[in-house]
Amino acid sequence: MSSRLRAVTCQRCGSGFVLTTNYLDLLARRGVKVVVPALCPTCFLATGPLRKERGKVKWFDSRKHYGFIITEEGREIFFHEKQILGDGLDGPKEGQVALFHVRYRVEGPEALNVELTRG
Repeated sequence: MSSRLRAVTCQRCGSGFVLTTNYLDLLARRGVKVVVPALCPTCFLATGPLRKERGKVKWFDSRKHYGFIITEEGREIFFHEKQILGDGLDGPKEGQVALFHVRYRVEGPEALNVELTRG
């Protein structure tokens, strides 16, 4: 069985690491659901996962597959539908509560590992 590899940058220490199926298995055993982990293995094992931020979906365009979340502090955070955890059958709705990690990029902040409330 081949494993998929992906280069990722740690949000805590900034170091690059290769995401492997072994690391995903470790996270799963610890009860962490991830699409792309925010921390390298060293930071995760040393300090635990990053705290998820909370916000509400401002808008989402199902044709373009992206939208924005407004945090409790009023910041706008971009998110792509690929970062939504779960089945996402209905798609994000305006005002829906979201829990997520933030990755800071040159283009601006991006929500990762987005969990949306039901209903």
